[in-house]
Amino acid sequence: MTAARLRAVIAAFLAGFAGTVVLGPVAGQTPDSSGTPTPGPNPTGRPKQFEAGKGAMVAIWHDDHWHLALTTTKKGKGDLFTGSVRADKGQVIGAFDKLEKRKDGKVDWIFPHKDGGGFDFRFTNFGFVDKTQFKATGATTLTFNVQLNGQPAPQIVYVGKAGKHPEKVPFTLPANP
Repeated sequence: MTAARLRAVIAAFLAGFAGTVVLGPVAGQTPDSSGTPTPGPNPTGRPKQFEAGKGAMVAIWHDDHWHLALTTTKKGKGDLFTGSVRADKGQVIGAFDKLEKRKDGKVDWIFPHKDGGGFDFRFTNFGFVDKTQFKATGATTLTFNVQLNGQPAPQIVYVGKAGKHPEKVPFTLPANP
């Protein structure tokens, strides 16, 4: 990675971090009483409900690899989606070099964790689809944390072909269903 590219990634991270807490739960967002994230629905297959511009939605599914896609309506100033994906062990492998800076100064990014065990993301969406794909190697579970405009948002998350919502965020799914 060139020095200029590294500076751009760090600047994007700091710009996103200044306005949004990406790591860990926010007030009122707690794991279950055992201290672990809530288990989520079956992740196999693309959610039928997911459609570009239909409203604020995050689709998470697994086929031969993992998909995380998001969209919102085209009206207004867009919606800010932040969150993370974290493996309990092993590695999360994908093309996590997304860095998009628009004329309005807002930056979209995917920032891999130093240990390779996951990534954080930040996207401002205006009705198109932002997405990433990845694989989990050596992991048993993946923990997903999704926030919409700084708030926990299980109601906008559609998991697997049935498009079920997790009970709350963060939630866990089997790493290799």
